[in-house]
Amino acid sequence: LLDRAKIPAPTDGKLAADLKAIELSGTAQAGGVSTVTFPTNASAVDGYYNGMEVYITENTGAGQRRTVSGYVGATRVATVSVAWSVTPDSTSKLEVGALQLVLAAGKGAQYADPATSGKQEFVRVGKEIIRYTAKSTDTLSWTDTTLRAQFGSAREDHKANDSVQLCRAWVSKLVREVAEDLCNESGLADAYIDLAQFASEDTDWLGDKYRITACVSEPEKPSDLYAELLRDANALSWWHPTSQKVKLLVNTPRAAAT
Repeated sequence: LLDRAKIPAPTDGKLAADLKAIELSGTAQAGGVSTVTFPTNASAVDGYYNGMEVYITENTGAGQRRTVSGYVGATRVATVSVAWSVTPDSTSKLEVGALQLVLAAGKGAQYADPATSGKQEFVRVGKEIIRYTAKSTDTLSWTDTTLRAQFGSAREDHKANDSVQLCRAWVSKLVREVAEDLCNESGLADAYIDLAQFASEDTDWLGDKYRITACVSEPEKPSDLYAELLRDANALSWWHPTSQKVKLLVNTPRAAAT
């Protein structure tokens, strides 16, 4: 019943341009209320860093993140979209990182839009897992650079034409939620799942102590993922031919005599 599709869905999008781990790092030359002067080795091209994030990593203003809204290559001065809370100065160390990746033309339709899926969405590029928070045609973007290198992966340099595979992730989800998702995403509608029994078994025997956080970054058979989930939860599941529903039962140990 569960193997009519793979989870996550196979995708064949590729990067339209390089995506670096860090675009620029070093020490600022100066700072203003809404500006920061990048190191002398920064790009001399106007607008080169527009839309990227500048993160103050150490010293004055450390911990602040801002999006670059304008950049003058000749002076290395970057304007940020929101004024600094603490103005950086010539001691401030910084990093500049991308906040988006662009897919080859026409490939964006294969990737879920977080605005409509209602889920946290991730992609894998090389070995790096990236959470994206918005999609616009063939562009996947994220709010800040902390959303790169998720699920224990490392931030990496990626080249144009590197593959971008959609992932399927669950973050602090109940066992029944993951089980229902696996059924649904393989093509089995709620009408064929005993939702009341799933909820009852989870509430009675599992609950918050068995919340699942996991990421599947290669397309797999849903039945294999479902079987792994059942083993982890010490549960059984089967198709009931009379009720025409998938059932779930948590295999709990016998209670001690009192």
